[in-house]
Amino acid sequence: MLSFSTDKNFTHCHGCGLCTLVCPVWHQTRDIGCTPHGHAKAMQFGGDINADGLFGCVLCGACEPVCPEDIELMSIMIGLRAKVANNSQSMSRDKSGVAGSQNKGNILLLADESLCQQNALLEQTLKLLSSTTAVEQAQDNGSDITLALQFGTTLPANRIDEFIDSIKHASRLIVSNGLLKRVIQQRLPNIKIVSLGYALSSLPGIRNKLGANDLYIIESQAYHADFNSMVTHYDELKRSRGCELNLDLQRLAMPTGGLAHKTNQVSDKTVVCFDASKQGQWILQGLNIERIVVENIDDGIVMKNVSDKPVIHVAELATSE
Repeated sequence: MLSFSTDKNFTHCHGCGLCTLVCPVWHQTRDIGCTPHGHAKAMQFGGDINADGLFGCVLCGACEPVCPEDIELMSIMIGLRAKVANNSQSMSRDKSGVAGSQNKGNILLLADESLCQQNALLEQTLKLLSSTTAVEQAQDNGSDITLALQFGTTLPANRIDEFIDSIKHASRLIVSNGLLKRVIQQRLPNIKIVSLGYALSSLPGIRNKLGANDLYIIESQAYHADFNSMVTHYDELKRSRGCELNLDLQRLAMPTGGLAHKTNQVSDKTVVCFDASKQGQWILQGLNIERIVVENIDDGIVMKNVSDKPVIHVAELATSE
């Protein structure tokens, strides 16, 4: 599903452990078997993959930018999930609701399921994005592909090709799910593809509403999928507006683990390796803020559970005081 170069696999891991140091799951569990480093060693020496650790990964992507060998860790981790799941679960076409629909429009918004379920916020988002040029909502949002990436499930034959065919005519794609963004970037390298957070935070009407008392939560999956460009964008955002960001000293985006609070069932068992509430509290530690702004709705759920400060979606900045 996510391809990777044969010269960028785990055989080239020399054990530096940098991916371990930035892994949020390792920070909570101190179990190296839950990290890319641990999985690499298991594969190199013929050991068994730690399935619980593999599915406990929050897929934030922080490990990839720090790898000195440029190993395509996210692609490999997702591939291992599919292998461990052993195709025991298949993803129905119905999971996407409108899979196979012809996506129309020159600029498309691929809204994730959480955003699609909040009609008012979705309408506001489309209105903001269409302030200069019309943006259409993609009818086939690839949500079944996103679920397959997360859980290692099998998609119907040709599903990804069908999805890519429905969006390849567009000149620009705005994608709210970071995992799906990775797939599209690999398949359509010549199309301008940006995250929803990037697109909204680039609008003057949004940027100007941010201030020094705000904590801005960057969606980590999309951020790390295009790390070099995103560092420049968010550095400038912080300099110009003075807001706090969920970036560490290496300018990696600390994930809330927003998706970790959802049930992740693998082979009829629930795998729990990550405490999203604990992670949210850690992100807030030492900060003096009055408001939290999130790019991703699932991140907002986590932050509302751990803070008494108001939490809003970045699109809601347009109508905030």
